[in-house]
Amino acid sequence: MGSFDSFFADPNRIRPDGANAASRLAERSCADPSGLVVLPWSTSEADTRWYVLALDESLEQVREEVLAHVGVSYTDYRGQPTPLDPADPGDSAVATVADGRACIRVDLLTVGMDFAVSESLGRLMALWGSRPVSKFRPTRGLAEALHDYRMSVRTAQRDGADEALDDLRRLGLDIVNVRFMELELLSRFDGPAAVLAHPQVNELLLINRPASVTDLLAQAVDRVHLRPAPGIDTESVKANFAQLPDHHRRLLTSPGQIRSQSGLLLLALSYTERGHDPSSLRAGIVADIAIDDDTERILGDLCVEFEEAPPPETTTSDIASQLRELLDQGRDDEALELAENADPVYEVVWSALYAARRLDSLAAAQRALAVLEGAATEVRNQVPTDASPLLTALQGLVRGSAPQPLVGDWNDYFENLAANPDWTTALEVAERGVSEWPLVPFINDAACVLRLCRYVEAHDQGTTFVRTIPFLVEWLSRVPEQDRSAVIPVEQSLIAYLCLYDTTTNGLKMVGQLAEGLISFGLDAVQFEQLVDHLEYRWEGGSNWSGSKAPETVGWATDLIEAMTDNACGDPARGATFTQGLFRSMNAFFSRLDVPVKRHVVLLATELDLERLLPREQDVEEVETRDCRGTKVCHYSLCEKTLQRAKDSLEQRWRNLDVVSRSDMRGSNELGGHARNAALMVVGFRAAQHSATDCISDHRPPNKPTRKVSGKSSLEFVLVTEAWLMENL
Repeated sequence: MGSFDSFFADPNRIRPDGANAASRLAERSCADPSGLVVLPWSTSEADTRWYVLALDESLEQVREEVLAHVGVSYTDYRGQPTPLDPADPGDSAVATVADGRACIRVDLLTVGMDFAVSESLGRLMALWGSRPVSKFRPTRGLAEALHDYRMSVRTAQRDGADEALDDLRRLGLDIVNVRFMELELLSRFDGPAAVLAHPQVNELLLINRPASVTDLLAQAVDRVHLRPAPGIDTESVKANFAQLPDHHRRLLTSPGQIRSQSGLLLLALSYTERGHDPSSLRAGIVADIAIDDDTERILGDLCVEFEEAPPPETTTSDIASQLRELLDQGRDDEALELAENADPVYEVVWSALYAARRLDSLAAAQRALAVLEGAATEVRNQVPTDASPLLTALQGLVRGSAPQPLVGDWNDYFENLAANPDWTTALEVAERGVSEWPLVPFINDAACVLRLCRYVEAHDQGTTFVRTIPFLVEWLSRVPEQDRSAVIPVEQSLIAYLCLYDTTTNGLKMVGQLAEGLISFGLDAVQFEQLVDHLEYRWEGGSNWSGSKAPETVGWATDLIEAMTDNACGDPARGATFTQGLFRSMNAFFSRLDVPVKRHVVLLATELDLERLLPREQDVEEVETRDCRGTKVCHYSLCEKTLQRAKDSLEQRWRNLDVVSRSDMRGSNELGGHARNAALMVVGFRAAQHSATDCISDHRPPNKPTRKVSGKSSLEFVLVTEAWLMENL
């Protein structure tokens, strides 16, 4: 009976034993407490009522359905609000099990008609369970929509990110930031060519941009134009650069803007073209970037040409004129350095702040604010700092009571946040910290890692902490695989926090993503036990909430089952018990699963010899009658077992369907041929972009559909392919 034990106890006469219509309602609600719930209560014939529990976002529709089914003849319900009375035993009992859900109370008016009302509510539950699911979009504020966007991007959920961005447009986010976010989605989900094909990209190249957006553009230019193929020689790269339009060649103008090796290469080529030595660029990089061997080779070739070249100089000796000249040329790092060593008069302070705004880094902002603080009061009062959100964020630390105005890593950040929970601009700092705060030596210091874990586990830090999570996870994703063991405690702490305190769908997806990564990396027995304990709580629930198990979240469970099946577990017996529990939990709603999902669950259970845990009366599914002869679908992922499961599932149902699976790490003529010829291409894109994915993009005709799936599970490949087949065959 789960969390409804206390409700179906004295003085309530009804028990979930299936003996009558009311008992069957109780039984069904206990079996699936996560969906629409109807809890009957009766202490006598004259005191009979029903409590309908529903999520807030579906409450209005539930009210209409209850009114239509039982609200006319036999009950007092007319769609009115029904507040609970703490002094009433039934109201008090339901309040303890509602778990934050909205409650509708329906009282019997006509004695003896309780059977009819229970039957009607039973039909409502059956219809509700089989209805087409509408996408209810609850009202949310700008900050909440931004957080949902960030969580969706981090968990590779394109639909969720698009929906959040639609809400941001509706809520009045300025159009320039909307365009920047559109570029981010294109880069993340559609690739570099789509970024450069954005209809407003030329206009965005003409305005001041966040450094992260400039870097997206730099990476796109690099992969589409500079290095369209791996291993290209330096002279060809220089020739490609010379053919770029001017606004691409001057995307970056100062080393402080660099956020990736693509940005470094682009600026090095720009320096070389202007006769300046690019070897000095690395000293000015504030971001913690990785540089591969191919890029090192090209940079080395470029630097050889300028072993004795002098640095660029200004043509005037007047400080104000020098600052204007440097800023006009985009040499913002040099302008900031000059301002730091000059008398902080108005022109100097303004130039420092302006340069810092364009460099868009924590280091530059801190240096510029130091120049501001050194100026006279009348100068500080004249210079505006509110034009840059980042400057505003750091100025709050410098002028406020924060313990450490310098924010050099995540521990500094959380210490400041703990001291000032109302630090509303904190996320501006966290966003830059993703690229600027170095992994080393932080992750090599066990004390630093432990301190970070404690900050994560201190769950009472408010909404700003919650909205910091996607940035922290992004930073952790930069850790090389060989160093992953150092940050396992942080990821475990994040999973614990999300399982215990975040009941959102995005939180569930983040838990799944982190958990799958830890399972595939490998955990010892103690770590694995802790992980499974948290996953069980998130799925099954506990004394204070009903968990996440539901038809809509079965994919989360099957993804974890696949991860534990395909990777060695620290405690195989514990993993097997957890897997069996997931299958058993699906019995409550197995009949309500969509056909492809149900088939996937059955095949996965059969593979593990656990089909006995599913309902005995499984629907017999007929093979699709449409003949797919001549239809080829190509699936691409680095997970071969994932692709084989998807292939088996699809070919079992669709007659003569040709499903080709590819797991190439490098581009090839064969992969390019499949990309050209397949009627549908489905690509798993959670892995990093590489030459194989570039090969698919290069050879895929624009008139043929390509679908991308976010995870490493076979279910996503199946669902995307089935949807296309149903629509096109």
